[in-house]
Amino acid sequence: MFVLRPDGQWVDFNAYACQGKPEAMDEIVFTTTTQITETFGKLFGQPRVLSLPVDEAGLNAWLERQKSGNPLEAAHEWAKGYYERRRKKRGS
Repeated sequence: MFVLRPDGQWVDFNAYACQGKPEAMDEIVFTTTTQITETFGKLFGQPRVLSLPVDEAGLNAWLERQKSGNPLEAAHEWAKGYYERRRKKRGS
């Protein structure tokens, strides 16, 4: 599965999931709907795909964690952590 980053590049989601740290996924978050619209408006021609490494052991660990939990709850917990990290970043 590929996701679009705010810089307009597509990346394999697994490259972020395998890192084993929630803050790794912060890089793929659009902060506003305007940012999404602007980024999509700049997508012309061939997709720009950024090749990032995928750590197999890290990915397998992430997949195992997903089996035992509720994906919606996990996403909610990540979002709470994201907002806290973003708040701290703005404060410093």
